[in-house]
Amino acid sequence: MAEATYEANRLDHLVFGLGLNVNINVSRFPRALRKTSTSLSHELGGEIDRTMLARQIIEEVDRSYRDFESGHENQLLEEVKRLCWALGKKVKVTTAEGAFEGDAVDLGSDGQLIVRMPDGAVVPFYAADVMHLR
Repeated sequence: MAEATYEANRLDHLVFGLGLNVNINVSRFPRALRKTSTSLSHELGGEIDRTMLARQIIEEVDRSYRDFESGHENQLLEEVKRLCWALGKKVKVTTAEGAFEGDAVDLGSDGQLIVRMPDGAVVPFYAADVMHLR
């Protein structure tokens, strides 16, 4: 989850939240989630030091923020595009206005997800829940 406000086309503040399943045994997930959810310890084959993980996440966020503040936002955007799981995939985008399906084709300069709809229209989404469709 992320929320940002802008003042005169300049980022005023950004708040984001991150949820990670770290040392959860996947058998404890409800059956409906077991095919789509996992934990870091399950994927990596051992218990994770949560303090070390939190420290590494904070250091990476701080590095990215310093890069952004020093004018390297284009490099950050390219890195995010490289890592974005949704790009190139068929997605369902759910907003307050409804649900939309299409192909995630790009990320805009403001971080919006650009989706090509079945009719060919290209629509930017600034805030939404995004799910990969198979």
